[in-house]
Amino acid sequence: MRKFLLGLLVGLMIAVAAPAYGAVSSLVGKYVQGEYPVKVDGSPLANKSIAIDGTTYAPLRAIGEAIGYDVTFQDKTVVFTKRVGEQKVETNITSISSQISEIQSQIDELNKKQAELLKERFELELNNPNGFTNEQTLRYNEIKEERKAIQDQIKALEAQLQELESQQ
Repeated sequence: MRKFLLGLLVGLMIAVAAPAYGAVSSLVGKYVQGEYPVKVDGSPLANKSIAIDGTTYAPLRAIGEAIGYDVTFQDKTVVFTKRVGEQKVETNITSISSQISEIQSQIDELNKKQAELLKERFELELNNPNGFTNEQTLRYNEIKEERKAIQDQIKALEAQLQELESQQ
């Protein structure tokens, strides 16, 4: 009787633990709550969107092709490519993110360089309270020009950053 109860207990533990262990975030076997028609510029698409657990899933390929994009998958990334004349313009969600981080790092580097120039300017002013030599005056003016150029570069990069962020 003892072996029977022990076997029953172990069997129950395995049976109860298996569904909990196998629980993954998958849509397989989920209940589709509804299908909804998709319209692009007033024209209905053949493919419908579906709702599962309160989330709507849209047919990316059908929508992309309806608005003039070629839709491909590369390295687990959905890539939309639109033809402009004979030229292809690629909109890749991951490449936009990498461009944003690259521009942000360029802005950070320019800010560091600007801080170094400010430090050098202040050192010039502190070490020469009675005025500059000709060489020091030239360097002081170079620092001012470099800072102005850096500020212009930062403004241009920030404009690019805003444009990329609006595309996300």
